[in-house]
Amino acid sequence: MTDDTDLHRAARLKVAVTREVFISHAIQDVFDFVAAEDVLPKILTGYGMVPGVASTSDISGPWDRPGSHRVVHLADGSTANEGLTHYDRPSYFAYRVSDPSFALKHLMTEARGQFWFEPASPYDCWA
Repeated sequence: MTDDTDLHRAARLKVAVTREVFISHAIQDVFDFVAAEDVLPKILTGYGMVPGVASTSDISGPWDRPGSHRVVHLADGSTANEGLTHYDRPSYFAYRVSDPSFALKHLMTEARGQFWFEPASPYDCWA
């Protein structure tokens, strides 16, 4: 007899969040800002149980190459590992965060982020 408890629990804990934002700038400029190597401390200032990002270190290669990874240092002294999984300027990039040492380490094994960029048509925007 197989115990499906762990499989059921793991499937139940997967969470997906999707956000869509319209930004009135050139697609390449928006991509370059969001995917930049130094962007994390500028935009991730902390939310709930996730401390803000203070810095990154130990970058293994150019941050526009899939396979590169780095250590993310958080404001409370904790860390997480981040690896770039896809980079297709200016339309898509994705990453994986693992091995958190902050409070969520008890609730997660990894997090994945994906960003798609596409030019908005005039009908997609409002004044």
